[in-house]
Amino acid sequence: MGRFHDASTSVAVKLRKLELTHLTMSEFLLLSFGVLTLSNAFALLEVLGARLAYLEGYTGKNGTTSEDLHESTSIVVCALFPNEESSLAVTVPHNMKLSTEFGMNYYLSVNANKEFDLSTARDHLQFEYKEDSLILNLDSDSKAENLNNAAESIDTKNFLILDADARIEYFHSRVKERISDDIACIQFTNRVLEYPSFLNWLVRHETDLKYFVSYPGRYRILETAYCSGSNALWRTEKAKQIGFSKSAATEDIEASIRSLLAGHRIVFSLDALAYDEAPPTWRDWWRQRRRWAIGWAQLFVRFQFSVLTSSQLTLIQKASWSVLLTVRRLLYPMAFAVLFLAGILDPLVDGTALVLLIIHAVGQSAICLVSCGLAWKILDSRGIDHNKLSMLGYVILFPLYDVVRTLSILASFDGFFRSKVPWHVTRRRLDIQ
Repeated sequence: MGRFHDASTSVAVKLRKLELTHLTMSEFLLLSFGVLTLSNAFALLEVLGARLAYLEGYTGKNGTTSEDLHESTSIVVCALFPNEESSLAVTVPHNMKLSTEFGMNYYLSVNANKEFDLSTARDHLQFEYKEDSLILNLDSDSKAENLNNAAESIDTKNFLILDADARIEYFHSRVKERISDDIACIQFTNRVLEYPSFLNWLVRHETDLKYFVSYPGRYRILETAYCSGSNALWRTEKAKQIGFSKSAATEDIEASIRSLLAGHRIVFSLDALAYDEAPPTWRDWWRQRRRWAIGWAQLFVRFQFSVLTSSQLTLIQKASWSVLLTVRRLLYPMAFAVLFLAGILDPLVDGTALVLLIIHAVGQSAICLVSCGLAWKILDSRGIDHNKLSMLGYVILFPLYDVVRTLSILASFDGFFRSKVPWHVTRRRLDIQ
């Protein structure tokens, strides 16, 4: 114990003496705190945007079209066999029934090897399947390949992407009034199915605040949105033109940025809702978040300069995307690590780091509380069940949960140096039962 204290003292003394671009240690800590404050300010701006969107009734400014969206849209489910057959056996019948009611075509785009055939698919799914609705992607090893092949196979103007565990809840007809020719993708809302689990409880509230507050607020006030994987509608021709990259860990967001740089628009809308599942274990959660973090690191390397120099993006969009790519995914975790490590050595840095961390945590909780209050109103207005007391519990634990989320980002900094990441399917509850 004495040796550890002596080593810590030695490290702290060196840190205090270290000059970083002529900054004192206290100034460096304040600079790190400034990064955390900038991230909190961005979150507060999202809340204000969501409030404006709520008062406006989420009418948006997305143009109009006379086309019937249901008749011009196919549903495409991307899955990996044989890993996700348990989820598909539950979700496909549900979604096929709704697609029939909507008059929408339904396709299942799956990985397959040369021995895979239609009878194998029927055995896995345990129900009859129309042959022309099954898209077999021989030797595919990525969701991007499945999406690219699906876009080439369907003959409708649009297609709605769903993950294997996604269940469509509603698809409002007024969506058809939100399509214009310059739109490449509309990202709709997702919720997490509830089942008894502390991790499910955390992810469920995190997802509600993202899809009902952060995303609509960011789109309303900062004109920024992106495809986040499931329950996203793509214009077929634009998806073919842009394509989905096999080398990207987050091929959905990567395609969104390239669409924006090409002059297309990405829209966020609450007019359709799907339910999916949270990772069943902390190990699955960690692997999922690491993949996301690696994907964002790749996006920073590939697009941060292009975003700043693009003639297609507004100044607001450039600033917003820079916060998403640089501040939240690079500077924020580094700044948090600096304050956290300095906080451990608190007596040697006059308690500054600990005080700054506490201020940051209080600010996070305050913004989270305001977000929850707004989420209650939005969910109530759309007739969606929720538990207010449970959300308040999430507010209390959010700063601690954010520490774990930040650690998953720090553990994924190798993404800045990786050109390709193998596609790993996140297990779901049904897949491990």
